[in-house]
Amino acid sequence: MITDRGRGAVAVAAASVAALAVSLTGFGAPPTRAGTAVDPFTVRAVHATRSTGADVITWMVRQSDSPVTVTRADVPAGRAATDTLALAALRSGAADLGVIRASVLVDAGATSLKPLQAPMEITTEAQAYRVAADAVSHALMRDLSRIGLAGLALVPGPLEHPFSFDLPLTNPAAYRGSWIRTDPDSAAVPVLQALGATPTQLGDQRELGVVTDLYRATSSISRQAVVTRNVVLAVDFDVVVARRPALDGLTSAQEASLRALVSRAVGQALAARTPESEAFADWCATRNGSAVIATAPQLSQLAALVSTEAAEIASAPGAQPVIDRIRGLGAGTALTTDDTPCSRVPSADAAVQPITPTGDQHVLDGTWKMEGTRAYPNGRRRPDLDDPRGGIWQVVIVNGLGIETNQTADESCSFTLRISGAAVSADMDHSSSDDCFGLLTGTYQLRQDGTMLSFDWTHDSLGSGWLNAEKAFYRNGLTYIEPVRPGRRLPDGSAGD
Repeated sequence: MITDRGRGAVAVAAASVAALAVSLTGFGAPPTRAGTAVDPFTVRAVHATRSTGADVITWMVRQSDSPVTVTRADVPAGRAATDTLALAALRSGAADLGVIRASVLVDAGATSLKPLQAPMEITTEAQAYRVAADAVSHALMRDLSRIGLAGLALVPGPLEHPFSFDLPLTNPAAYRGSWIRTDPDSAAVPVLQALGATPTQLGDQRELGVVTDLYRATSSISRQAVVTRNVVLAVDFDVVVARRPALDGLTSAQEASLRALVSRAVGQALAARTPESEAFADWCATRNGSAVIATAPQLSQLAALVSTEAAEIASAPGAQPVIDRIRGLGAGTALTTDDTPCSRVPSADAAVQPITPTGDQHVLDGTWKMEGTRAYPNGRRRPDLDDPRGGIWQVVIVNGLGIETNQTADESCSFTLRISGAAVSADMDHSSSDDCFGLLTGTYQLRQDGTMLSFDWTHDSLGSGWLNAEKAFYRNGLTYIEPVRPGRRLPDGSAGD
């Protein structure tokens, strides 16, 4: 059965087979263009190690049912680690087929690809796939001949979203003055500059945000971060290119065979990708991941800031019709943003407020253990070498204000308690360096033997979904271990009684 994702990839491949009219050559004595035989021939391919279109080459190398044999080019440096080195390998003749980032090709002189860098014009995965399959790809690849190359296909990369380690990147004020980690070749670089941010490669936690895609975010972001789900700063396209001098050496039949192989490889690579929606779900499932949505006015404000950059790109001869076509291909497509299950940022007008502390704030002082985790809320896990506590947390409450869970293999939390009689609030935004968020209010109770603390959370500033998660987490309560201060004992009965 072909899924929606598969249909999109198949459509890209089918359109490429029908529309692309470029070719490569074999090696040795070139056959005539008029020939009809499909003699076996070999193509040497190269790509950047970080290229999102590298899978296209991989699929071509693995194929076994085509007269075209694709091998990895033996470039002088051992491998082409960057797009620039991959381009140099093509130009020197060390490689004949390559996957190069569009922005690198623009800098090399293929300016017809510049509309792909128009800021915030491509906003959905479906739109990016449509651009790759549409006839507009011919206009975009037109200037490759100026630098001795021929374009075979466009390969859209993932959507580049802004992630923040500080204020959510939803409005212009959040970008101004921020240092945001970005790939130096990314099309997002000029967009960030237009928004007032400074692109950087620091990567040492001094930066206030990062631009990346949801595919990589899950494995590469190790800090608490919030993605602005409906803001797409850029989509980096790769281009499958061939050396122009090699073009006239193929027979028409060989050309068709190679063209079909490239198109099939593009379709296979795109079909194998995790869809944007699934990548978002994976991000939400991490302990670091959360999300926000920019409002319509905020999106308009962001677009206004990049309008100068957009106008400059559109002013190039022939660019405006291409941009209009790209924009039009977005009609009827949208990101799924109307249910952000991992949003951990409370609204500014959240009805939940901390308890006003009254009376003894030391009533819960002590060391407790919690037999459960967010992954296993109903009980302890089997101990292992990496987690000798077997998932059991120890919780220390000092002065009635701070509660800290010891680090285990799962996560750590800190939050502030405020007590008034039997009422209690827990502010889980006490620290930005841990794994708990939100503000909960409810009541607490100590068992008659003074060994069990249980919470009945009634409100959560993050909504019912997170409230239910916290209830599950605290379902078993906390078991008393020892007091923080020597000689102090917990009172029997319910607090506030």
